[in-house]
Amino acid sequence: MSFSGFGGGPRYSREGGNEWTEEEAGQMLAKLPAADVLLTHAPPADVNDEPDDPVHRGSPALRAWVECEQPRWLLHGHTLPSPGRRVHRLGNTRVAYGRAMKRLLPLAVLAGLGIGATALAQGGGNPYDSPEPSVTSS
Repeated sequence: MSFSGFGGGPRYSREGGNEWTEEEAGQMLAKLPAADVLLTHAPPADVNDEPDDPVHRGSPALRAWVECEQPRWLLHGHTLPSPGRRVHRLGNTRVAYGRAMKRLLPLAVLAGLGIGATALAQGGGNPYDSPEPSVTSS
């Protein structure tokens, strides 16, 4: 099983620390190797993001990379999608966000190894921390 990572997020401040423009993102992503699992800080555009909020919008360049490379899993942070609007797939790629990663990263590894697994029971009372559907190897 292979992993790739893409840090930072779309630029929204003047300082730009750990932020990038879409042009810069495209240049960096062009060098990013394909992988079974992609770990990112910010999500792709229209995937668990808030497009009207400059701080929490997703990246079109990252979305294009995921659609082209089709990793088995995309694990992202930075946003807290509302339960009713959560995106679980982008094409063939399964998607998990921040709080769900604590359960799904080990499951993604197991699934990549060909071992079926079931998501763990709900942990805390956080409304964004609801259980994810069962995960099995395909």
